[in-house]
Amino acid sequence: MMAMACMACMAGSLMGAQAEEADAVADQQAKRFLQVLPNGYFAWEDGTAYLPLGGFYGNFVHKVVDGETTDERVGSIRDTTPEEKRAWFKVLADNGVNCLRIMSRDHPSEGVDEWDIVGAVNEPLLRDWEAYWELAREYGISILTTIHESYYADYAPYRNRDVMLRMVTEKHYTDEELAELPAYRRRFLEGNIIEDRSEMYTDPDIVRARKDYVDALIPRLRENPSILLYELENEQDVDIYDWTNLNIEWIRELDKKTPIGISHSGDGLFHVDPLPHTHKTNIDWYSYHIYPVAQVTHEDLDYGTAVSLIARYVMIGTPAGVGESGAHILENGPTDAWRRALARDTVWLPFLSGNNHIMFWDGGQAEAVACGELARVIADVDLAKLNRKRPSIAVDVDHPMDDDLFFRSDAGKAMYKTMGQYEDHFMALGVEFDYVLGASDEYETVLPGDAFEAYTPEERLFDVPEGYQVRHLRSDDDDLIIAYIRNRGETHKVGDGWHSGWLRKATPAPFRLGLRLPGAYAGYLLALEAGVREAVAIDGAGSVGSGEPSVDDYVLFLRKQ
Repeated sequence: MMAMACMACMAGSLMGAQAEEADAVADQQAKRFLQVLPNGYFAWEDGTAYLPLGGFYGNFVHKVVDGETTDERVGSIRDTTPEEKRAWFKVLADNGVNCLRIMSRDHPSEGVDEWDIVGAVNEPLLRDWEAYWELAREYGISILTTIHESYYADYAPYRNRDVMLRMVTEKHYTDEELAELPAYRRRFLEGNIIEDRSEMYTDPDIVRARKDYVDALIPRLRENPSILLYELENEQDVDIYDWTNLNIEWIRELDKKTPIGISHSGDGLFHVDPLPHTHKTNIDWYSYHIYPVAQVTHEDLDYGTAVSLIARYVMIGTPAGVGESGAHILENGPTDAWRRALARDTVWLPFLSGNNHIMFWDGGQAEAVACGELARVIADVDLAKLNRKRPSIAVDVDHPMDDDLFFRSDAGKAMYKTMGQYEDHFMALGVEFDYVLGASDEYETVLPGDAFEAYTPEERLFDVPEGYQVRHLRSDDDDLIIAYIRNRGETHKVGDGWHSGWLRKATPAPFRLGLRLPGAYAGYLLALEAGVREAVAIDGAGSVGSGEPSVDDYVLFLRKQ
């Protein structure tokens, strides 16, 4: 009897362990939804903040060499092995990347394959994607996905007769199935495509077919634990508001929780003014794309300063972040330390502006490392409870918003130049400011956005040494200060034509940063290039840095004691 009782105990213990393991697996498999907090950050339903970092165009797997990801693509999701995928995911995860951004397609060797097969879901392809997402999730990597193909893509089936017939009709429909489809879908499958890409938003047959596709797709994505964010389309066209709201209505009928956003092309404000979209649509988040290219930068406005400008400006509207960037856009572009500095600007300047996601397009180790640097610094920061201290200074950039093309006008270009001057001026002082639309009594000083004024406030946290610039994030209770100190260096033009931009290249300059703090603080100074971390303790006034010449960028992390 005792032996049987003991066996029963062992069985009970084993069953208990199995039950606990099953519960753990169930928890891991359970769908978790994101929400947008009042402070603009994403958080899980339990209130834990989540900052999506990465992007890296997850439609292609990159080659890993000696434990580092490279710029070389191994292949698409169906042209790569699980081992190749795991190797890439591991490197990304080890460097702090927690989210991949993907397009609703695949690029197999025989041609582009779309999720949308004219009002229905490409079932074999979606199953392959689900297996890919499951692998990524093992490494803590989630997914931001677009829903529709880009309107400008000349390989999109609705615009390309060959692709439609060869990749959609022949692969997915029999003659009997075609005959049973409604005319608004059968039209395209028979090769009657649109002529003008703008019809992707307006052709009534496409609108109805896309509604059928959304109805089929969203229930699958809604239940998948890897899918965190929906983006309607990669870089949608300008001045599209009704289509955006219509798609949000479709999705919300089926999924009331997953945050929905949009993005625009990589010329930053010169391509589109984000604010009309954040004011006229029901999006939950906005994603700007900015590359170090000709219009975005000029001799007096390096790429990092341009990133700071748009990252700060976009916060006037819906919570936002950077959705695409990268040095790969530049032929014979920056390498090694120069490229790492560019990647750091892309990560730190948006974060310190309050942006809620940071994504690269393609990328290699430099971009992954930049994500990791930020992830490690903020690991002990509760972003869900972080409320930024409002600065005392604002710049009034009020302008017409009848359309989203203001910054293409002469007045818009002049304002952009003035905004760049303010960015450069205040970063050299280590002083924060906001952009506002019109007069505001929430700020002590409001400066004109149509004419630069070299205003210097008497009270400043930092004495910034010549050759450096500072952006910082300060909590409203003064408990936390995080500062990014970048070596301003020399400005060089890299590349040709549109694929060219003005970049900073670090130049040796003595580094000692003076501080005037509201109390006693402790933390550390991190030299990002050297990887050296130095403990810091300052009671009121003090300084960090040796005063010796440096080409490094730094992060200063301080908590009030």
